[in-house]
Amino acid sequence: MTEGLFFNQHLRWSIFNPTVTFLFVILQPLTGYWLINMLGYSLTEPWLVASYVLFIIAGACWLPVVWMQIRMRNLSQQALQDGVPLVERYHRFARRWFRLGMPAFTSMALIYYLMVFNLLLQRNSMCTVMTSSNQLFPICTRFTP
Repeated sequence: MTEGLFFNQHLRWSIFNPTVTFLFVILQPLTGYWLINMLGYSLTEPWLVASYVLFIIAGACWLPVVWMQIRMRNLSQQALQDGVPLVERYHRFARRWFRLGMPAFTSMALIYYLMVFNLLLQRNSMCTVMTSSNQLFPICTRFTP
């Protein structure tokens, strides 16, 4: 019984989570576009195009997850109300949710990597790079668009 209660409370938060995430789905491209223009990058830089593709992959994984979270919340509430264990359908949704979360998370992590370490992928750097023997990655110290 407490298992259902735990999942029910978790899923209440997970329904709020898509609302917050949706705001970032709108804000992230807008602020990204602003930064691209501010730093003088071309919108067609290879690392940016890769980021766009990864963002679309993450979004494509996220959309069915929202639907599943709503279904899982409803199944959890019903099980709690009826005093029965969670049904197999709930667990099937949970497995699919997890499987879709892996490519979405990986895509977002790769976008982060591309944003932070894009200098490794560029032939013509737009900044002065500071390196030392103890640095694993180059650091941009001054932008020259």
